[in-house]
Amino acid sequence: FVPKNTEKNTKWALSTFQQWILSRNQRCADTLDSEILIGDPGDCLELCRVLSLFVVEARKSNGEPYPAKTIYHLISGLLRYARSIQPHCPNFLDPKDVRFKKL
Repeated sequence: FVPKNTEKNTKWALSTFQQWILSRNQRCADTLDSEILIGDPGDCLELCRVLSLFVVEARKSNGEPYPAKTIYHLISGLLRYARSIQPHCPNFLDPKDVRFKKL
């Protein structure tokens, strides 16, 4: 059982991430894979790179950066989504996992 609020937050995080990727891919030459969250769980370097870019570049609809707490909620939602698809997805919020230290 997943609480409705958690489900809503997960959908919001995924939607925000997907919108950011679409927008970024239109602006930048180095396109990002929109399936990075459910792709190869061993490609941690690319996942870390994409999530790091998201953290830095994601903006509210008015163009302002998200507060740190909101960024944490977005990343938490993305982790929940990724784990619902790929149960062995690495925990990119684990501070002990050096592969995601830059995140």
